[in-house]
Amino acid sequence: MFQSHTAIAALDHYYMIHNVMNFRYKGRRGQHAFELYCVDNDEFFLELMCAYLDNINNVAMTPYPELPQQV
Repeated sequence: MFQSHTAIAALDHYYMIHNVMNFRYKGRRGQHAFELYCVDNDEFFLELMCAYLDNINNVAMTPYPELPQQV
């Protein structure tokens, strides 16, 4: 569906705007935890990539999906 370079670019862009250093998931913390969360939650990652593509292509200023408070 999406190329891997698109997924990596979406994550990099997300990291520029959002601080995930304190994000915890499955005993991990930071970017590794966030990426694992994205892998485990396809619908969240799809929404993140669609928001990224909308924003870089000036389709709309689509906000990134909200992270859950507790995982």
